[in-house]
Amino acid sequence: MYRIYRELELNLRIKPRSRIKRDKPDALAVPAEINQVWSMDFMSDSLKDGRSIRTFNVIDGCNRESLAMDFGICALCPTLSPKCDSL
Repeated sequence: MYRIYRELELNLRIKPRSRIKRDKPDALAVPAEINQVWSMDFMSDSLKDGRSIRTFNVIDGCNRESLAMDFGICALCPTLSPKCDSL
């Protein structure tokens, strides 16, 4: 079959792949108490003059309260480690 198609310069039909059915993931657990789950996040943006500014945020998972914010041109680990230890 392939030889005949090649001699006639025809394209072979490509079968579409069957999709794999997956189970839906479990819903995320919502913390019941304050200070049970914290989230740390790094964000960055650029200023008008081209310099980049970085923020470090710590947010409580129960009431979405911001526990700590640290802004700076260069946020390095030695400066953020004491901030985490104080929480």
